[in-house]
Amino acid sequence: MPRAALALAVSDPQGHLVDKLGELLPEMCGRFGSLAVHTTLSTHRGVLDVFESVGASLASAPADPDAIGRHRRGALALALRAGTFDHVLYLDLDHVLRWLENDADELDAAVRWIQRNDCTVIGRGPRSMATLPRRLATTEGIVNEIFRLVSGRSWDVMMAARGLSRRAAEAIVKGCNVDTIGNDCAWPLFCQSLGFTLDYLEAEGLTYRTNPDYAADDEDQGDEDPMAWAQRVRLAAQHVEAMRHYMEGL
Repeated sequence: MPRAALALAVSDPQGHLVDKLGELLPEMCGRFGSLAVHTTLSTHRGVLDVFESVGASLASAPADPDAIGRHRRGALALALRAGTFDHVLYLDLDHVLRWLENDADELDAAVRWIQRNDCTVIGRGPRSMATLPRRLATTEGIVNEIFRLVSGRSWDVMMAARGLSRRAAEAIVKGCNVDTIGNDCAWPLFCQSLGFTLDYLEAEGLTYRTNPDYAADDEDQGDEDPMAWAQRVRLAAQHVEAMRHYMEGL
């Protein structure tokens, strides 16, 4: 079975992920036919140097917290230009690094699985869900429930892990213009609206940590920070807004 391409979006101004990336990049390269990496212009030079050392395709855009979906779409577009492949796995960089650390065999199985359908949503399994900070479990649970009501699919759509066929990736780049983080919900709903084949896969190796906590191996403290809760509510609202179009006629 041909190897898939890997499309990544990265925003790491402080270089928290540089050491982890340098350590795990050989494993990453060995699993994928090509790497397409869309970074923010403020991303630490060390991150770029590591990717340049293996010939990854790179593109960048100004950082914008309301343009996460556009940056992810840019990563897909870069992957489409960078090489010929049947499927692409989209992940945020920190997620793929932790997946490799936590359960590389599970990642390998997922890469094989996504090549069966046009759009595979990869969500978290029960053990991974159980480790979520309360602010994520609360807000993401609401989004997942609304997604179920809209789509008829009881899936965890909040981990930004998507397997896409080439035709699905092309369709998203051309026609799914959700620029916010609401793309988590919009991409599968868009694919469903076009009649593409969809599937779902749970992964225990997909875990959440902020980049500073991940780099320092610190425990999450955000549940005691009202601003961290406010940010999660704001992001959840962007997810709900991205689904509004698909609520029409329900």
